[in-house]
Amino acid sequence: MRMHRFILALSCILMMLAAPISAQDFQKGYEAAQSGDFETALKEWKPLAERGNSKAQYWLGVLYGHGKGVHKNYKEAAKWYKLAAEQGDADAQYNLGVMYENGEGVPKDYKEALRLYTLAAEQGKVKAQYNLGVIYYEGRAVPQDYEEAVRWYTLAAKQGDAMAQFNLASMYEDGHGVSQDYREAIKTLPEGSFDSPAKKRAFHALFEQFREKLLGDRSEEELAGCAHFAPCACVVLVS
Repeated sequence: MRMHRFILALSCILMMLAAPISAQDFQKGYEAAQSGDFETALKEWKPLAERGNSKAQYWLGVLYGHGKGVHKNYKEAAKWYKLAAEQGDADAQYNLGVMYENGEGVPKDYKEALRLYTLAAEQGKVKAQYNLGVIYYEGRAVPQDYEEAVRWYTLAAKQGDAMAQFNLASMYEDGHGVSQDYREAIKTLPEGSFDSPAKKRAFHALFEQFREKLLGDRSEEELAGCAHFAPCACVVLVS
């Protein structure tokens, strides 16, 4: 009995000592990766990942998935993402979902992608929320469901995702999953920056389309008095 207690106490002490060391090793790997030294990052993270550290497992997936410090290997990336995802890591769940959607390192499987995106989205992963919006809008692996698409686009839009805001605005324009509402569409249009000139041009084209439909027979001066429209118009002019 005493020996059992001794072993238990010793195990607890070793775990307490190992935790700071693991954190230090992970940080060393992270700093190395930030400076472009991916070989050192791999050296620091792999032992941690093999001992079950979910963040190290996720970052090994990133290294193998992008060929940083190692030869690109989607199967190896998927292996490490899966281990981290099973521990509830939202980033790993999302990345593994992308791999299942695209068939990279794993068989293409929209249902598995949907499951993983949902797990990540429920933890607030904005890209997963956006992807779920697309899946439900297009009806991939699930029956087409505009209301569910609106739900996920709305969650992503509230976190500032420009493409989710853009798609949600289009759904208000078309009345898909929501009542048709041009004013709400304009309010929902993204106010942030876009990562490509093409997306910015598409946004401005859509904005003008909404503006013309909302304007109707009224003058610009009358429309400017609309509380919903005026602030959005100002934002677009400034951006």
